[in-house]
Amino acid sequence: MKKFIVISGVIVLLGLVAGGIYYLLNRLPEENPSETQTPETKTYRNEEFGFEFQYPSDWKIIENPYGSPFSKFNLIVVPAEEKYLPDPILVNIVMPDFAYNAFSDLRGIDVVVANVIGKKYEYQEEGLSEISIILPFGENEIILGTNKTYEDVFNRVISTFKFLK
Repeated sequence: MKKFIVISGVIVLLGLVAGGIYYLLNRLPEENPSETQTPETKTYRNEEFGFEFQYPSDWKIIENPYGSPFSKFNLIVVPAEEKYLPDPILVNIVMPDFAYNAFSDLRGIDVVVANVIGKKYEYQEEGLSEISIILPFGENEIILGTNKTYEDVFNRVISTFKFLK
Protein backbone atom coordinates (compact mmCIF):
# COMPACT_ATOMS: atom_id res chain seq x y z
CA MET A 1 0.00 0.00 0.00
CA LYS A 2 2.82 2.42 0.88
CA LYS A 3 4.50 1.62 -2.43
CA PHE A 4 1.23 2.43 -4.31
CA ILE A 5 0.93 5.83 -2.59
CA VAL A 6 4.56 6.73 -3.37
CA ILE A 7 4.20 5.72 -7.02
CA SER A 8 0.91 7.64 -7.30
CA GLY A 9 2.53 10.71 -5.76
CA VAL A 10 5.45 10.54 -8.20
CA ILE A 11 3.03 10.19 -11.16
CA VAL A 12 0.98 13.20 -9.98
CA LEU A 13 4.15 15.24 -9.48
CA LEU A 14 5.45 14.32 -12.95
CA GLY A 15 2.05 15.26 -14.41
CA LEU A 16 2.17 18.68 -12.72
CA VAL A 17 5.72 19.32 -13.95
CA ALA A 18 4.83 18.23 -17.50
CA GLY A 19 1.70 20.42 -17.43
CA GLY A 20 3.72 23.42 -16.26
CA ILE A 21 6.31 22.91 -19.01
CA TYR A 22 3.54 22.52 -21.61
CA TYR A 23 1.91 25.77 -20.39
CA LEU A 24 5.19 27.72 -20.55
CA LEU A 25 5.99 26.47 -24.06
CA ASN A 26 2.50 26.96 -25.49
CA ARG A 27 1.04 30.02 -23.80
CA LEU A 28 -0.56 32.59 -26.03
CA PRO A 29 1.34 35.86 -26.63
CA GLU A 30 -1.63 37.89 -25.32
CA GLU A 31 -1.00 36.46 -21.86
CA ASN A 32 2.24 38.40 -21.55
CA PRO A 33 1.93 41.74 -23.34
CA SER A 34 5.47 42.80 -22.40
CA GLU A 35 6.86 40.20 -24.83
CA THR A 36 7.23 41.51 -28.36
CA GLN A 37 8.16 39.48 -31.35
CA THR A 38 10.44 41.21 -33.80
CA PRO A 39 11.36 39.55 -37.04
CA GLU A 40 14.98 38.66 -37.53
CA THR A 41 16.71 40.71 -40.20
CA LYS A 42 19.73 40.55 -42.46
CA THR A 43 21.72 43.52 -43.70
CA TYR A 44 22.44 44.11 -47.36
CA ARG A 45 25.46 46.36 -47.91
CA ASN A 46 26.67 47.62 -51.27
CA GLU A 47 30.11 49.21 -51.00
CA GLU A 48 30.33 50.01 -54.72
CA PHE A 49 27.25 52.23 -54.74
CA GLY A 50 27.37 53.16 -51.06
CA PHE A 51 24.14 52.09 -49.39
CA GLU A 52 22.79 49.49 -47.01
CA PHE A 53 19.48 48.37 -45.54
CA GLN A 54 17.99 45.63 -43.43
CA TYR A 55 15.45 43.15 -44.73
CA PRO A 56 13.60 40.14 -43.27
CA SER A 57 15.83 37.10 -42.85
CA ASP A 58 13.26 34.90 -44.56
CA TRP A 59 13.60 37.00 -47.74
CA LYS A 60 16.47 36.98 -50.24
CA ILE A 61 18.30 39.43 -52.50
CA ILE A 62 18.58 38.96 -56.25
CA GLU A 63 21.08 41.38 -57.82
CA ASN A 64 20.73 42.71 -61.35
CA PRO A 65 17.67 40.70 -62.43
CA TYR A 66 16.98 43.30 -65.15
CA GLY A 67 19.20 44.44 -67.94
CA SER A 68 18.58 47.99 -69.10
CA PRO A 69 20.73 50.72 -70.64
CA PHE A 70 19.09 53.14 -68.18
CA SER A 71 19.87 51.12 -65.05
CA LYS A 72 23.35 51.13 -63.56
CA PHE A 73 22.42 48.61 -60.86
CA ASN A 74 19.25 46.98 -59.59
CA LEU A 75 18.17 44.40 -57.09
CA ILE A 76 14.97 42.91 -55.80
CA VAL A 77 14.20 41.69 -52.31
CA VAL A 78 11.82 38.74 -52.43
CA PRO A 79 10.30 36.18 -50.05
CA ALA A 80 12.69 33.21 -50.11
CA GLU A 81 10.25 30.35 -49.85
CA GLU A 82 7.00 31.51 -51.41
CA LYS A 83 5.62 32.70 -54.70
CA TYR A 84 5.36 36.46 -54.87
CA LEU A 85 3.95 39.23 -57.00
CA PRO A 86 6.48 40.89 -59.34
CA ASP A 87 9.19 42.96 -57.65
CA PRO A 88 8.12 42.86 -54.02
CA ILE A 89 10.86 45.39 -53.23
CA LEU A 90 13.02 47.02 -55.89
CA VAL A 91 16.19 49.11 -55.59
CA ASN A 92 17.20 50.56 -58.95
CA ILE A 93 19.99 53.07 -59.65
CA VAL A 94 19.06 54.83 -62.87
CA MET A 95 20.02 57.77 -65.04
CA PRO A 96 18.13 60.97 -64.05
CA ASP A 97 16.34 61.20 -67.42
CA PHE A 98 14.86 57.75 -66.93
CA ALA A 99 13.42 58.59 -63.50
CA TYR A 100 12.10 61.93 -64.72
CA ASN A 101 10.40 60.41 -67.78
CA ALA A 102 8.97 57.48 -65.83
CA PHE A 103 7.23 59.67 -63.26
CA SER A 104 6.76 63.05 -64.98
CA ASP A 105 3.02 62.57 -65.44
CA LEU A 106 2.45 61.67 -61.76
CA ARG A 107 2.11 63.85 -58.70
CA GLY A 108 4.52 62.95 -55.99
CA ILE A 109 4.71 63.97 -52.38
CA ASP A 110 7.90 64.97 -50.59
CA VAL A 111 9.46 62.23 -48.50
CA VAL A 112 12.72 61.85 -46.58
CA VAL A 113 14.72 58.62 -46.62
CA ALA A 114 18.05 58.46 -44.80
CA ASN A 115 18.10 62.29 -44.55
CA VAL A 116 17.67 62.67 -48.32
CA ILE A 117 14.62 64.47 -49.70
CA GLY A 118 12.87 62.75 -52.58
CA LYS A 119 9.44 62.14 -54.05
CA LYS A 120 6.99 59.34 -53.33
CA TYR A 121 4.55 58.21 -56.02
CA GLU A 122 1.56 55.90 -55.77
CA TYR A 123 0.10 54.62 -59.04
CA GLN A 124 -1.41 51.67 -60.90
CA GLU A 125 0.72 49.55 -63.22
CA GLU A 126 -0.57 46.47 -64.97
CA GLY A 127 -3.53 46.36 -62.57
CA LEU A 128 -1.35 46.47 -59.45
CA SER A 129 -1.02 49.32 -56.95
CA GLU A 130 2.60 50.43 -56.86
CA ILE A 131 4.69 52.71 -54.66
CA SER A 132 7.96 54.28 -55.79
CA ILE A 133 10.30 56.66 -54.02
CA ILE A 134 12.78 58.60 -56.17
CA LEU A 135 15.87 60.00 -54.45
CA PRO A 136 18.82 61.94 -55.86
CA PHE A 137 21.87 59.70 -55.84
CA GLY A 138 25.00 61.52 -56.93
CA GLU A 139 24.76 62.00 -60.67
CA ASN A 140 22.02 59.34 -60.79
CA GLU A 141 18.67 58.70 -59.15
CA ILE A 142 17.72 55.76 -56.97
CA ILE A 143 14.25 54.26 -57.22
CA LEU A 144 12.95 52.37 -54.21
CA GLY A 145 9.73 50.61 -55.12
CA THR A 146 7.20 48.00 -54.12
CA ASN A 147 3.85 46.53 -54.87
CA LYS A 148 1.24 47.83 -52.38
CA THR A 149 0.84 44.24 -51.11
CA TYR A 150 4.33 44.44 -49.59
CA GLU A 151 4.03 47.97 -48.21
CA ASP A 152 4.63 46.95 -44.58
CA VAL A 153 7.89 45.15 -45.37
CA PHE A 154 8.88 47.97 -47.74
CA ASN A 155 8.37 50.56 -44.98
CA ARG A 156 10.53 48.50 -42.60
CA VAL A 157 13.28 48.26 -45.23
CA ILE A 158 13.08 51.98 -46.04
CA SER A 159 13.27 52.89 -42.35
CA THR A 160 16.69 51.18 -42.15
CA PHE A 161 18.07 52.53 -45.44
CA LYS A 162 21.47 54.29 -45.09
CA PHE A 163 23.79 55.99 -47.53
CA LEU A 164 27.43 55.18 -46.81
CA LYS A 165 29.08 57.96 -48.82
